[in-house]
Amino acid sequence: KYYGSYRDILTFIYEFSRETNDALLRIRDFARLLEKGELDKISILHVNLPPVFANIIKILEKTRERILESFEFLKTLAGKINQGEFELELSEERFQGVYKEIAMQLKEILKKLREVLGEIKHIAHEIAKGNFEVNIDAGKFQGDYQVIMHYLEEIIEKFKNQIAEIQRLLKKENEICQLRRLVEQDRSIEEIYYRIQYLLEEKFGIKGYALYEINPSRNYMIQVLPRETKQKFCSPEIRMNANYCRAKRTGRLVVSTSQPWGSVCEKFLHPENKSYLCIPLMFGEGVAYVLQLVGEKEQIEKIYENLDDLYTYLNTIMPVLEVKKVLLSLKEKSL
Repeated sequence: KYYGSYRDILTFIYEFSRETNDALLRIRDFARLLEKGELDKISILHVNLPPVFANIIKILEKTRERILESFEFLKTLAGKINQGEFELELSEERFQGVYKEIAMQLKEILKKLREVLGEIKHIAHEIAKGNFEVNIDAGKFQGDYQVIMHYLEEIIEKFKNQIAEIQRLLKKENEICQLRRLVEQDRSIEEIYYRIQYLLEEKFGIKGYALYEINPSRNYMIQVLPRETKQKFCSPEIRMNANYCRAKRTGRLVVSTSQPWGSVCEKFLHPENKSYLCIPLMFGEGVAYVLQLVGEKEQIEKIYENLDDLYTYLNTIMPVLEVKKVLLSLKEKSL
């Protein structure tokens, strides 16, 4: 119903509105697909649009290509890392702006991962060779990487301690086997006494000690060690009547440092400056020997804390000593 210039103006406005609406709809579709991450579904959008809108759509399509390229690279990168492949070449020159910053950060992350994994591989290789003295430089890492290195240090230290303990036990077991063979091959009881003396002095570094043998039929005690000097730690009464010895009478361990109620054994001669530990050694159900250890309080406490070690060696010797004493008794009776 319009003519002339009015008609041309209205026609222009109509076409411009239609093209604008078409362009906005395409931009909306682009934004929706971008929001969903469906970048591969975005087709060419700039066809049949006026130049101004076509240029806008082209810029959006270029943005989509950059994003898609970055995401495709990230997908490839994640797949490689998932397969344990970290030797990836990453050229940040392919990207610009924020994409380049992301690429550079990824490059740095890969570098750190390679360093950490390289360190772990090196450590695992050295451990596989039996080398637990491998050096870990945790200080060159940061954050969780440094935490991982510290954990590896702790793991290796625990391995070293466990191996050292196993080696100690094996060495101890070997020593006990050697001691058992020696004692079994000794011809006399005096030779076995020498083994006990060597054990106390050389193995445990104990200088103050006495070993008393109990005569069960007459109930007296004879000091049989040390052989060179007769150290007198207890009252002579225990030699005449073994029941004066608290360890023999009770059949229990007697230690002067374990309680606060005064002297444990009144027959000990040096309570003011020496501490003692008296160990009853059993044959069957009775006490056959009493081993007395004497020294400074700290020394006796240390021996008491590690008494199981001493017991292990004594328990190796005493059964053989008991057998030899029985055989000697039978021989004397037969004569």
